[in-house]
Amino acid sequence: MDARKPALFVLAVAIALAPLFFGAMNPVAGAGLIVLCALALVLSPIDRLDGRHWAILAALAILALALCVVAALQVAAGPWVPSAERDRIVRLLGSGVSASGALIGQYVQAMVPALAAIFALAAGLVLGTGQRACRALIEVFLWVASVYAIFGIVQHLVAPGYVLWLPKEGHFEDLTATFTNRNTAAVFFGIACVWASLRVLRALKALGGGWEGEGKLAVEAVPSGDPRKRLFSDLVRLALCFTALLMTHSRAGGVLSIGACALAAGLFMLFNDSRFSRSGRNIFVGVAGFAVLSVLIHGRLNLEGFGDGGRFEAYRSAWEMVWQRPMIGLGLGSFETYFPIFRSGDMSVWGTWDRAHNVLLQVAVEAGVPVAALSLVFSLAVLGLLLRALVKRRKVSHVTIGSLAILALVLGHSLVDFSLQIPGLAVPVLILVGAGISQSMRMSRSGR
Repeated sequence: MDARKPALFVLAVAIALAPLFFGAMNPVAGAGLIVLCALALVLSPIDRLDGRHWAILAALAILALALCVVAALQVAAGPWVPSAERDRIVRLLGSGVSASGALIGQYVQAMVPALAAIFALAAGLVLGTGQRACRALIEVFLWVASVYAIFGIVQHLVAPGYVLWLPKEGHFEDLTATFTNRNTAAVFFGIACVWASLRVLRALKALGGGWEGEGKLAVEAVPSGDPRKRLFSDLVRLALCFTALLMTHSRAGGVLSIGACALAAGLFMLFNDSRFSRSGRNIFVGVAGFAVLSVLIHGRLNLEGFGDGGRFEAYRSAWEMVWQRPMIGLGLGSFETYFPIFRSGDMSVWGTWDRAHNVLLQVAVEAGVPVAALSLVFSLAVLGLLLRALVKRRKVSHVTIGSLAILALVLGHSLVDFSLQIPGLAVPVLILVGAGISQSMRMSRSGR
């Protein structure tokens, strides 16, 4: 692990700082995360990379290149304006529509979150070839999430109208921690709950049945220290993050987070040996049941149900936007500019629609159908790689289980919201997912 320590330190800094200042939504903060992830890539040893690693890195490079090519084509083509309605649209949106010189700056800023996500996944993939480094990244994330949970809970109780030092623009009744949106905060703490849940299960197994067994779960190195102290620490972190999750009042974030925890716990038990503590199973099932009940009876889900007015109308409007310039899109970062033109009259006037609330749909609107298709194929390929590791391998790492659960959580949430577009969430998550992919491939070499 010594050769990986510098890169591990850099990625730990990236994980810790990513959510700190409003989720790194400022392009400068996002660019800083790109620099940290790129530095970690340079510092990471590549001696354990095989053909599959290089294939994934090549696919990431193709995605980044496709984004750059589309941006160049959009600059060459100029801003999209229907010729028959040019005068009306210019009056509606202002002279900025015809100012092609401003497009380059807009596109560069819009590319920052996507490039940060690409570099984060690549850095996690390369550094994650080391088992200890991978476990260290998870441990760092859990402590970081716990600290942000404490801060978010305290600030929500003391100064609920503020995010850090700035007054909130919305979500006054909801915990957002250092993010500006409750749903992003919910996914962040939900991911921490997934990892903490797996840590609790591992500690219960160590106390109740030993680490050796005939199950499919891989026998991994036991963390040092008293297992009872580890269990207590993991329970405290789980409680903190779950409390913060509930206080966000996010419907999709809460339901998907609980689903991801249930998926991770179910796979852990499925691949475990029969000697796993029965009392441990009962405890965890009871806690999971309480968690589901808490989400169902708490806040907005009880009042508003699973849907809200206008979302599907907004999707139909965005779909109409896609086909105005399907090959190269309307322009990176231009959704907020053009959406009022296509906004359905059936939509409620309530709410701000500066994003599509569906990441794939917004990519299609801004960057075109080909880039959206590439993104979809790559996401499904990564998901399939983790699923294949669970089905085909004789031994399964708990890191693979956790990575699959959190990837399902963020991809599911990206279909109904924009949390994956926030670098402060995307960078830590994709670092861990990249590390999980590497660990799944490591198990395939050692446990075919």
